[in-house]
Parts: sequence; C-alpha cells; structure tokens
Amino acid sequence: MGMCLESNIVMGLIYNAALLLSLSIVYQVGYSLPLKWKKFAPYVYGVLIGAVGLCIMTFPFTLENGVIFDTRSILLGVTALVFGGIPVAIAAVATAVYRIIMGGSGMWMGVAVIALSAVVGLIWRKLGLMQRSKRRWLNLYALGVIIHVCMLCCTFLLPVPSSIRVLRGIAFPVMAVYPIA
Repeated sequence: MGMCLESNIVMGLIYNAALLLSLSIVYQVGYSLPLKWKKFAPYVYGVLIGAVGLCIMTFPFTLENGVIFDTRSILLGVTALVFGGIPVAIAAVATAVYRIIMGGSGMWMGVAVIALSAVVGLIWRKLGLMQRSKRRWLNLYALGVIIHVCMLCCTFLLPVPSSIRVLRGIAFPVMAVYPIA
C-alpha cells in the first residue's frame, strides 16, 4: 500500500511539473506584447500565471480527504522570482481563492503554502541571488528546496494525527521531485 501511494504521489508530481513548462509560454506571450501594451505586461503575466495555477490545481493528488498537493508552490515561487510582485500577487490571490472554494481540512495549510511560496520567491528576487550566482541552476534548486521545506512545515497546520501521516507520505517525494521540477 505504501509503495503504491508513493508511486501515485511521484506520478502526480511529475504530471504537475510538466504543467510548469507553460511558464515559458506565458513569458513568450508577455515578451511578444506590442510596445504600447508593455506597461500592462505584469498584469497579463499575473492573469496568465493565475490561470496556469488554476489548471494545475484541477489535477491535484489527494493524500487524505481535503488534503491535496500540486505544484502551485513552485509555480508561485518561480513567478515571484522571474516576474515580480504584481504577477505573483494576482496568481496567489487566484489560487488562494480557489483553494478556499475547494475547502477541506487542508484548506488553511494550502493557503499558507500559497502565501509562503510567493513571499520566499519575492525575498529571493529582492536579494538578487540569481543575478549574483555563477550557478543559477543551483540557486534555483535551493529556492525550490526552501519553498518545499516551508510547505512541509505548513503540514503542522493540520490536526496532529493527520499532519504526521501527511508528512510521512509526502516528505520524500516532495523533496526529491519538486525542487528538481
């Protein structure tokens, strides 16, 4: 049973990670805007990334009733890092509202993960770690690890027996697959 659950989690993570590739399309759309529309680019990015986040959230995997996981955390962290405050604020609000509508016992955990992911990405951007790094891939990997450590810490917002079960079930796959994605 444990191996099957872990396999489903890994497949769910890989599927969600594939959806993250749509960020490159969003970037290209914003880059292709006519010059007179460039001032609206952050809002266009925010709406499009919010839509990607909602798409990602429609394909979650469930560990327990009401406790779902998907790649919105890394989507929001990378959005904050690459696109900045306005796009991540729009995308975070869209995904948080949707997570609240979904409800369940993991609702507040999900909203906390959304907020923390955006904040960690914005801090990373503000510190300028990517620009000063010679190994940008390593810096991006470190961002993913920190976001997911924060996500794992948010599991303690669940009731105690549930939080331990969720942490046991998700810790290894999340730390092995998400940061790489």
